[in-house]
Amino acid sequence: MKHALLAISIAFAEPAIADETSDAILDSWRAWADEYGITETSIAVGKSGEIIATDGINRQSDVGYPIMSLSKAITAVCLSDVLAETNYSFETNLADLQSEFSKVSIQIPNALSDATLGQLMTMTAGLEPDLTQGDFNRSYRYGDTRNIGLSKQALQSRGLQGRNGNHFYNNGSYALLGALLEALTETDNVTACASRVFPEVTGETAKFDDDWTGLAAFGGWSASAEDYLSFVMSAYDPAGDIASNLLRLPNYRNPERGWYYGVGTYFRLRSPQNIFWHHGALCGTRAPDQGSYFAYYDNGYAVSINFNACSREPLGIALDGVLWEASH
Repeated sequence: MKHALLAISIAFAEPAIADETSDAILDSWRAWADEYGITETSIAVGKSGEIIATDGINRQSDVGYPIMSLSKAITAVCLSDVLAETNYSFETNLADLQSEFSKVSIQIPNALSDATLGQLMTMTAGLEPDLTQGDFNRSYRYGDTRNIGLSKQALQSRGLQGRNGNHFYNNGSYALLGALLEALTETDNVTACASRVFPEVTGETAKFDDDWTGLAAFGGWSASAEDYLSFVMSAYDPAGDIASNLLRLPNYRNPERGWYYGVGTYFRLRSPQNIFWHHGALCGTRAPDQGSYFAYYDNGYAVSINFNACSREPLGIALDGVLWEASH
């Protein structure tokens, strides 16, 4: 997968130029921030692999901020790369990974023994409900990752009420993936993943957030709007390994709404290229609320945004809507 980063590195060699569409995106973002009282936010806009515009309101687009659930894409892309160096694959059953999980003191319960690693990544392994919810304050300024502890919490019997094959959004799934990465690489997720998934000419802000290291693989990263957008345009490059093989990689399709979940993000099949997007939200903790969002559109435009508010409805839905309209 690393070869996909080359196009991005080359693209940054020359400055890109904003256009009418990027101007419209910035205008819509500013209007959205004003309407919802967002006092701190930054944005990066890209087109076909190049960052073409940036801006900020009491934030800088090259300074790192918490990205919460946008961390899951980093974890999924990193794991895809790491697995290529092992004898495992996304078809490997969790029971067959027990020797790896044992390295980090995690016992896979019988209820999940037949679930595959791919099902864990698409949140269809049967982990339900999400036992990490309501526990975030324990992770605040914890000082170390909680991949292992949160994994053990997610694997309690009362968290195994789902059915294999059903999609249920559960942070615990990605805590387990983070713990597995620790076992496979014998190091922490940042050391294992930052150099793998971020283009070499960027990524300096990509690391675990000082306050939210505990949330680790599913919500603990921070990155600037620019660095995260560089990651998005590299990882989901239409000509890259992921976008070219979306339906060959683990995925779940929502039968009613038609969206997919796979490789740490949502996507829709479109031409000439597929659409990827995800929200991040940290709400109601001892720390200030935080929100994040990215989208990579079917016409080659892409956005990455962070802000100081909870990204839930209606604020997050409104952001998604105005940016779609402006980008098209």
